[in-house]
Parts: sequence; C-alpha cells; structure tokens
Amino acid sequence: MKRKIIILILLVILVYPFITKATDGSKEYDINQIGVKLKLNENLIDLVSNLENDTEVVQKIEDKETYLERYKQSGILLDAIDNLTETPSQEVIVSGFTNSTYANMKNLNEISDEDLNSFKEQLLNAINSQNSEQNELDNQYTVTENEILKTQNGNTYINLITKIENENINADVSIYYTVMNGRFITISFRYYDSKNVVKNDVERNTVENIEFYEIQRPIIEENETLKLAIIIAVIFISVIFIAVIIIRLKDRRLLNKNIKDIKYKQYNKFGGLMVLFWSLCFYQILLRVNDIANISNIENMIVYKNILIFQNTILALIAIYQIYICIKRKEDTPKKIIRTNYLYMIIGFTLTLVRIIYSLISNQGYSNAYYEQEGSVLIFSIIYPVLWNIYFTFSERVRTYYYLPKKKYIEIFRDTKIYRLKKLVKH
Repeated sequence: MKRKIIILILLVILVYPFITKATDGSKEYDINQIGVKLKLNENLIDLVSNLENDTEVVQKIEDKETYLERYKQSGILLDAIDNLTETPSQEVIVSGFTNSTYANMKNLNEISDEDLNSFKEQLLNAINSQNSEQNELDNQYTVTENEILKTQNGNTYINLITKIENENINADVSIYYTVMNGRFITISFRYYDSKNVVKNDVERNTVENIEFYEIQRPIIEENETLKLAIIIAVIFISVIFIAVIIIRLKDRRLLNKNIKDIKYKQYNKFGGLMVLFWSLCFYQILLRVNDIANISNIENMIVYKNILIFQNTILALIAIYQIYICIKRKEDTPKKIIRTNYLYMIIGFTLTLVRIIYSLISNQGYSNAYYEQEGSVLIFSIIYPVLWNIYFTFSERVRTYYYLPKKKYIEIFRDTKIYRLKKLVKH
C-alpha cells in the first residue's frame, strides 16, 4: 500500500508541470529574429503572423500588404491584441532593429550603472526631440515615469510609462527598452481603457519571465553610399584644384611683367573668394542632381515632386552658366553673375514658397520638421545670392580681375540700381 501511494505521489509530481502548463491560459511566442521568448495571454491575437499567413482571423482587414509594410518599416515582430471586432482594451507590441551602434554594443545587462543611466538620458532626449518634430496628427508621447529595471533572471530594461495621445488614440503605455544580441528591442504594453493600469501584476510577471537567448549578431555592411560620396568628393576637389592651377597659370602668362604692385599682381590671378564661389557652383550642380535622383523615388505627391524637379533643374542650369561665365575676363562678367544670382533668388524663393503653400492646403499632415527645413531653404535662397552679389559688386579683387575701373566704395554704391531707385523715389 505504501508503495502504491509513493508511486502515485511521484506520478503527480511528474505530471503536474505539464497539467499546469496546459491550463495556465498562456501562449509562448518565440521571436527568433531577435532571440526572445515570452508568454502572453492565449486569447490575444498576433496580427503579424496572422497577416503573414492570411488566416481567417484577419479576412475582414483591408489592404493587408500596407499593414505588413508598416510593421516591416517599424521593426514590429509581434503585435498581440485582444480584440479585432470592437475597440481593443490592450495590446502588446514587440519590435527590434539594429544599426552600426547597436550591432557593436554590449547587452544592456552587461554595461555599468553609469553607462546605463547615460543611455536612459539619451533615450529620454530622443523621445522629447521626436515629439518636438511631430505635428498634431502624429503620436505624442508624454513620459510620466521612468526607471531602470533589473529582473530576477538577469535581464535589464529601461521602463518608461507614457501616454500616447492624438485624435484617434488615447492610451497608457508601459515600454520596456533593452539591447540584446546587437539589437535595440522594445516591448510595449498598451492599455486603451481605464480598467487596466500600467505595471500591473500580469505585465510585471510577463516581463520577469522573458527569456533572451543568444543569436548571431547582425553584420552591418559598409555604407556604399558614403563610400561613393567620398570618392566623388575626392574627384571633385582634385578637379577643382587642377582647374584653378590651370586658370592661374593662364592669368600669369597674360600679366604684364613690368608691373611691380604685388597686390595688383595677386588680384590679376584667379583666386580668393572667386575660387570659393566657382567651387560652390560645382557643388550646387552635385547637390541638385542628387536631389533630383532622390525626388524621383517619391511615389504619389506628383505636384510636389514636379515642383522640386523643376526648381532643381533650373538652379543646376544657373550654376553651369556661372561656372562658364566666371572665368571669362570681361567687364560685363560681374553684372552677368549678379543677374543670375538674382534669378537664383527669385526662383528658389518663389518655388519654395509654392511648396510650403501646397503642403498647407493639401492637408497631408506634414511635420514641424518639414516646415523648419523648408523655412531654412527659404532663408538660404535669399542670403546666398545676396551675399555673393555684395562681393561681386564691391570686391577690389573682382574689379581688378575683370578690368573694371577703380572706384571708392561710395562711388560703387552710387552706381548700383538700389541707390538710383532710391534717388528716383525722392524726386
């Protein structure tokens, strides 16, 4: 009898873990792309896997490819939600991505407390910066709490309690950030109703039992675009350097050897800020060609794209003309350069303003960062040509090099159209 009781107890001990595992109401997810295992409520629906397999659960969702593309762009590998037919009450999102920084970074549980606090501050600054660049249609993250969490199984997280607010979403979110296997990983618990509170027992238990296992660290390929840019820059600088030497040698041959004035000799050679202006014209061409190439990849936004292509094409042609005219040593060359600079200003300012007005009336939710960038372009399109026009109007080197009569600054100013227009208005 005792033997039977002992055997029965042993059977219960052996079978009990399997019974509890089968009845604890959880499902294990193994996300092998980032080396993570975690258990979630079995009633949650994983949208990512269901969309990828086009299951019956997601048949009512339209435009599935768009959803999958958004997940891919955001690095979302798991999106478990409790309800698809009605407004959800909770959601768990796991995402991961890498770059050259994270690929070579130690796991977060291996770095010192000082580095951990520094990483947390960088994260908070990045979120604040992101909020300032977004407009009212984007998600606004308000961080209410932050802490460093070290679990019993040796994992380390930076936990931020935030609120997401926009016209469609109002949620309390608990986000756990970590770095493992060369990847930046986020595990977000979103609560859409007041019944669920952040950092509840289920959430904490889930996080405490997350298992990370070792996988191969990502290999970041060399930035081919950067390499190409460096090669082009080296070629560009070499060509400019050789071209300036050739022009200066030509100017030296034309110079009267009997002239003793050193300053006059120097100004009779292609140099100073004229070389800088000439070099910037080449740079403008490279910049415009690169912009046109990037703009061509934009889908939709046909009006916006055409305005940009037209603007960059015209400005590139102006730069080509200025490169050609700048080395022509004639009296009317400075005037031609000044006129084309004014044309540069008018086209740049007008078309940038048209783009800004178009973005406002098209109501496509452009961010604050976009308007700041366009504002900078608007200011640059005025300042750049105006500064060079001042130089080509008053520079003694310019007057000497292009055989203009020597005059005092006040006399030069009186010859300008601005002064003559002012005088005409007075009369």
